[in-house]
Amino acid sequence: MRYFSTTKLSAAALVFAGTGYFVWTVSAHSTGMTGLTTKTGGEGCSCHGSQSSNVTVSINGPSEVAAGQTAAFTVTVTGGPLAKAGVDIAASAGSTLTPGSGLQTIGSELTHVSPKAPVSGTVTFDFIYKAPASAGTATLYATSNSVNANGNSIGDQWNHAPEKSITITSSTGVGETGNPSGFSLNDNYPNPFNPATTLSFSVPKTGRVVIYLRDIQGKTIRTLAEETVPAGLFSRSFDFSDLPSGSYLWSVAWNGQVETRKMTLLK
Repeated sequence: MRYFSTTKLSAAALVFAGTGYFVWTVSAHSTGMTGLTTKTGGEGCSCHGSQSSNVTVSINGPSEVAAGQTAAFTVTVTGGPLAKAGVDIAASAGSTLTPGSGLQTIGSELTHVSPKAPVSGTVTFDFIYKAPASAGTATLYATSNSVNANGNSIGDQWNHAPEKSITITSSTGVGETGNPSGFSLNDNYPNPFNPATTLSFSVPKTGRVVIYLRDIQGKTIRTLAEETVPAGLFSRSFDFSDLPSGSYLWSVAWNGQVETRKMTLLK
């Protein structure tokens, strides 16, 4: 975002004897910055040109997450010069963000480790969101730049993403409407994905749940989770960065029943 470190005093910070003048050096770097989203006033990537509608920044992911649970989200950047892009991602109080590949945590926010080049005209940043412990609403924020990577800010542009509102449901996901009527899976989100995705399922009563992954021929690759859950709607996020691109089957076994969905990993 603003690619400058804090000003450093060293042998390069020179005092001209008898003048009182100082010469300061500033070290440039390509690591990210935080505190630039609309959550904290919307300063934006002001060191990279001006805010522009030519740059489209979007936050993509589910609109509902169960309290205390996780879900996979992405920020995508298109438009502008887009030789590379950086990002600042923030969340409302009580939420937790876990960085995906190419992101780092600074304070409570996420930012890029280094500017990221586009693939097919789009830069994508993946992260895992953990909802607050109580039901209610939460908000995700993102600001990104689109730079020409010419070594200065001339021609660079940036923009804010529309704020992403998330409904935080009760931990069982059923509120006052009663338990789910049956055992079922929802399609994973996102799909296709790279490298993380969120698997969602519902069960009508307490039972042991096993989530496992198979290849397209049906051979079990690994068990993803084994746990006892109460009645409700649940989501679990997994990172599959160690797997090659391709189609896979994910299944959930509960109370002698098995449901399966297909998902696609695209790297």
